[in-house]
Amino acid sequence: MIYKILIKLVSDIFEAEPAELGMDTSFYEDLSADSLDMYELILACEEEFEAAFTQDAAALEIDTIGDAVRYIAGMVGDRFGE
Repeated sequence: MIYKILIKLVSDIFEAEPAELGMDTSFYEDLSADSLDMYELILACEEEFEAAFTQDAAALEIDTIGDAVRYIAGMVGDRFGE
């Protein structure tokens, strides 16, 4: 469920086709994300997943959609069927 929600958010923010996104999609290399794009994604995730994201070491290591899914699952886990 987290993956599907995140794909929708990434698709909307980066104007990418959901079918072209996957766990290995890099925000920076594949989607050419900048700090503003990532900030917008963080805000959207905080609202969607009802969680406050912190700037801890794990958050700073997020590069791919898969990294983000695992990070979010660690924060909200059972609430979203993960």
